[in-house]
Amino acid sequence: MNLRFCFDGQVYGLEIEPAGTGYRAVVDGREYRVDLEQLDNGAMQLRIGERTLDIRWAADGPLRWIWLDGSTYLLDKRTTLVEGAAGAPGAQKTLRAPMPGQVREVSAAAGEEVTKGQTLVLLEAMKMEIRIQAPQDGQVAQVLVEAGESVDRDQALVEMS
Repeated sequence: MNLRFCFDGQVYGLEIEPAGTGYRAVVDGREYRVDLEQLDNGAMQLRIGERTLDIRWAADGPLRWIWLDGSTYLLDKRTTLVEGAAGAPGAQKTLRAPMPGQVREVSAAAGEEVTKGQTLVLLEAMKMEIRIQAPQDGQVAQVLVEAGESVDRDQALVEMS
């Protein structure tokens, strides 16, 4: 399973696959062996190498609240920013569809200045609305979809510059 999460303004790639009795997790190119144990009280225990972590989580739409060893983190699945180095002059960043769906609305146009969090494309998938939002202030370089169009998972929707 491949996922992308926005945490604290930065987008991370996460790949998880079964490996023997546990899992293989790759976070931004770094590989980890993970063992998972479900506890009676609804919590889970993760073992990553020699380190053991207690974890609980809750979902709220595209948001995932994670309680990990006494600290709380918010992961946001809405932003699926890939490709392009942040801060590189002239770098293009591509926003992609997190799942197959239909484009309901396009709220931005090429050349438009947008602000972080502004909805650029509204998708509908499985009767849910998915807002594709600007990950940072910037300019829309190109809109690659139109309202009514069906899109595949990971399809490029908007290019930012």
